[in-house]
Amino acid sequence: MARRPGGVSPPRPRLESLTPARCVEAPARRARLHDERSLPRPFIASVTLYSTHVGPKAPQMVVIRTARGGGRFEEVGSYVRARRVGPFVFVAGTTAVEPSGKLHAPGDAYAQTHYILDRIDKALGEVGSCLSDVVRTRAFLSDMGAAAGGFIRAHGERFRGIEPVLTGVEAGLTVEGMMVEIEVDAVLVDELES
Repeated sequence: MARRPGGVSPPRPRLESLTPARCVEAPARRARLHDERSLPRPFIASVTLYSTHVGPKAPQMVVIRTARGGGRFEEVGSYVRARRVGPFVFVAGTTAVEPSGKLHAPGDAYAQTHYILDRIDKALGEVGSCLSDVVRTRAFLSDMGAAAGGFIRAHGERFRGIEPVLTGVEAGLTVEGMMVEIEVDAVLVDELES
């Protein structure tokens, strides 16, 4: 571990609890439209610490956390579900494929959006973030005419008061009945200010 001038080590980051207090939701908001047992198996998170030293300032630690969601393409494609670099968090495109490999609620953009946002919220939690930190969502819809209404309604319910920027794009998704794929970016503002 790098030492500050004068031989004093920088404080170690606390890793006991990765979920900030601001991310704990009231029980009423935690009610979901699907069975919790249908969520993917537990995520596997890893933490890497990097020391940076530029100029006369003391070295700073950059924490990189990753979370694997157990998706069938993650290992083959060499990617992770979520990656946090310092206060910045990036979540890969996420679909409504259940752990069994079955598509959740085929043809129902509203239900798929809620299911996907639950998966994303879990991935964010694994790297110490939550939906309230999200600053950008990108949605890929199989058919704008058929999926946009259900998607935007579910997005509005989950992000009310958070209001991230949003982009929606019509795209050919890989499974019949798959209506939505979502990726998000988040920033832990508290860490930027410290």
